[in-house]
Amino acid sequence: MNLVRRLYDLGYNGEQIRQLFRFIEWMVTLPEDLQYEFKTELKRYEGGRRMPFLTSFEQDGITIGSLKTARESVIEVLEIRFSNVSAELKDRINSLDDLQWLKHLHKQSITSPLLEEFQQLLAQKLIES
Repeated sequence: MNLVRRLYDLGYNGEQIRQLFRFIEWMVTLPEDLQYEFKTELKRYEGGRRMPFLTSFEQDGITIGSLKTARESVIEVLEIRFSNVSAELKDRINSLDDLQWLKHLHKQSITSPLLEEFQQLLAQKLIES
């Protein structure tokens, strides 16, 4: 733990410290009880530290990733349930940038009895926007 504290004090981040410990564990394996004790203490120590600041670029990346995942989820459910999902419908879904609406559409893609009903819901939202 002294090594971990010192590395944090020197400005190393959690990932860099984990990489170092992967190397150390490759060379030396602690007994199971000491591994458990160390991991418990490490979690407590890292939990007490503030989370690092995210830049606006990192925040944008998180948002873009969340939108991409939500779009893919809606399309995947539609493809599983209805097989024939047109490129036009996929393009409409991929044009959406409202994460809450995409989450709603995901639920609707699961519960809509007909693909046409889902398409009407989507068309109505696109008209309102």
